Amino acid sequence: MPSGFGQLTRLRQLAFFAVGCDGDDAGISELKNLDMSKAEEKLATDIAHEHGVLSALEPPSQIEILKIQGYRGPCLPIWLMEHNDSAYFDAKTLKQCSPCQFLYLTVLTLQQLPNLTHMRELLKFPTLKFLHLWKMANLEELWTTTSGFEIRQEDSRAQNCFPVLYKLYVLDCPKFTTVKPYFPPSLEELCLDETNGQLLSPAVAITPIASLPQSIGHLTSLTSLKIGGMNNLKLLTDEIQQLISLEFLCLEYCEALTVLPECIGNLPALRRLYIHHCSALQCLPQSIQSSTSLQSLVILECPALASRYKQAVGLGPDWQLISHIPRVDIS
Repeated sequence: MPSGFGQLTRLRQLAFFAVGCDGDDAGISELKNLDMSKAEEKLATDIAHEHGVLSALEPPSQIEILKIQGYRGPCLPIWLMEHNDSAYFDAKTLKQCSPCQFLYLTVLTLQQLPNLTHMRELLKFPTLKFLHLWKMANLEELWTTTSGFEIRQEDSRAQNCFPVLYKLYVLDCPKFTTVKPYFPPSLEELCLDETNGQLLSPAVAITPIASLPQSIGHLTSLTSLKIGGMNNLKLLTDEIQQLISLEFLCLEYCEALTVLPECIGNLPALRRLYIHHCSALQCLPQSIQSSTSLQSLVILECPALASRYKQAVGLGPDWQLISHIPRVDIS
């Protein structure tokens, strides 16, 4: 970059940043005087050099929105990780790095990182509200504690990475199976689309503090749950009954899903139930007829359900089970 470039303080948009040959020249920290609250980093370099380049492009600590797209390295950059004892970096690299803190980051998007398999030993993001993982072909797991281990009373190192996270979107990550050691308890909106169905199977049991069994059912603040594109998902865990704040449940393109748990009709806050293209689903739970909170039921492209519940002459033998719902749309 030209001499004196680092003295710019009022630049609002930077479409191109010339990366130098070594880490000292590559660092975007040269723009330390720039008031930069948003950054989008796209990489198109040799895969052998991408990790070093991205590690040198550490954004300012006051950044609020960060998107990383097209990065092909095997692990996240050092400035996103709790690296005191990390096995991912050599001692020389760690010595050169000061601890990172992103105290204002509210939105983090990772998109098209094909070689990333694990998100572990992350920093604590005290203000992060929205985490979006999109098109991560080989991502298998996300750890929600800083040390990559369970939080135990005898281990003061581990902290919750996302203490105020309320929205988690995992989209088009076909190998994604695990959130460890548990989903962030602050979650209010969870969207899982085209991920591995094992994440929501009844066999999944995730252990938090004091080794109490926990899974998705312990998200008592969750108001919206969207599940889509899980062709291996055959049934939902009964722990959904613990989602006492859930207002919206959306099931889309879960073609192996055969049954819904009876507890769905007993969810005290459920107002909207949306079912789309779940062709193997034969019936709704009987408890749906006693639901007093449900205001809207939408069923689209589910032939078995349509023939059973649609209001029409000679059709819908079980229409009376859902006739009390104010808005019903079946097509």
